[in-house]
Parts: sequence; C-alpha cells; structure tokens
Amino acid sequence: MYWTFETTEQLATIATWGIKGEHTLMDKVYFAFTGMDFEADMQEMYEQGLTGLEAAAREEIGKYNVNIDGITQYSGGFYLYRTTSAKAPSVPTIMSQNYNGISTFMSENNIAVTGMPFTIYNETFPNGDVIMTNALPVREKIIVAGDTNVFSGYMPTVTAVKVTLVGNYINLGEAWSTAMKHVQDKGYTLSKEKPFEVYVTDPQDHPNPADWITEIYVPIEDLK
Repeated sequence: MYWTFETTEQLATIATWGIKGEHTLMDKVYFAFTGMDFEADMQEMYEQGLTGLEAAAREEIGKYNVNIDGITQYSGGFYLYRTTSAKAPSVPTIMSQNYNGISTFMSENNIAVTGMPFTIYNETFPNGDVIMTNALPVREKIIVAGDTNVFSGYMPTVTAVKVTLVGNYINLGEAWSTAMKHVQDKGYTLSKEKPFEVYVTDPQDHPNPADWITEIYVPIEDLK
C-alpha cells in the first residue's frame, strides 16, 4: 500500500492511494467461490478513504480561535506603504499586489524589512469595501523619490485593544467584530489613530491556515 501527495501550482494537494502486489492461489480460489469482486471492493474502499481524508483535512485547516488579549501598547515606527481603495472581493488580490510592489522597491534599493507586514484600515464601509494602507516596517525614515507609488510613513506609539486570530484570514471579519464589540462594551473611546492588523506568520512558512496568526489593534484614548 502506498500514498503520494502532490502540491499543484494552485497550492492544492492531490492525494493518491494505491495497492500493488500479487494474489495468492488461495486468494483467487476464494474470489471464485464467493463471487467477490476485488477491484470493485477496492474502488469503494478508496472512495470512502479519500473522502474521509478530505473531510479530516478540511476540519483540521478550518480550526481557528479568536482571543481578546486586552489593552496593550504598540510601539509603532517607520514604514513604507501603499494606500488603495478596494472592493470587498478584491481586497486580498490588491493587498498582495501592494506588498509585492513595496517588496520590489525595497529589494531594488537595498532596504531591509524590520518587522511583519501590517494593514491600516483608513476607512471601512458596510458592504466590506475599504480604503487601506498596506505597509512594511523599516528601521528609519526613507526618502522616496520618483514615480514609485511607494511612500514613507510613521506610526506613533499607541494604546490599543488587542485581539489575536489564530486561523485562516477568512475569519478576520469575526475577529474584528469581537474587537469592536469589546471596545464598545468596555466604554473605551477610539483615538484618532486608525485600527490595523499585523500578520505575525508568513503563509509560505506555515501551509496550514490553522497556524496563521493575525494581531488586531484598535487604538483607544489613554485610560485615566
């Protein structure tokens, strides 16, 4: 019996399950007397087994957890960014394009990334559309020249309610709802700084979405 697992260009996994070997004489006699259709029985077993494997895999990668960490201080700092408006369905695509553009600019200019990517939500709309700033942290202020569509920014240290999502990004909506409800329930006052999320893990290094970690920060006025 053997298994093979092949990753496709679309990052799907093709699982192949097979058996190879020879039937003994007694096997063949048994099949003849009982009328057993070995090939058909094996086909049914394969289908049931592969269906079960898919269900187990989907359950595993679908696991997630949203945790309210409470109030924290985020140190902020300098960053390079692109700001874009995006329709809800196109947010992941535009976000990826922005990060690729910033990364290319940094690579061409020998600028080092000093932290994990983050997104500032300048404005959100009820239908899911956003105006967002996709950013990569850098050590110091960068003077950006030319028509690069990459800009330099600075985030001050902020006091914020922090919520952590461990799991697929598709659960970010629930995580954000949890964060904003907590702010409302506690009676905190939102500060002028915009809310943002930090992508702690790189999906390329963590193929299982259940392992992805995203930190959500909702800046509030300092408590007195």
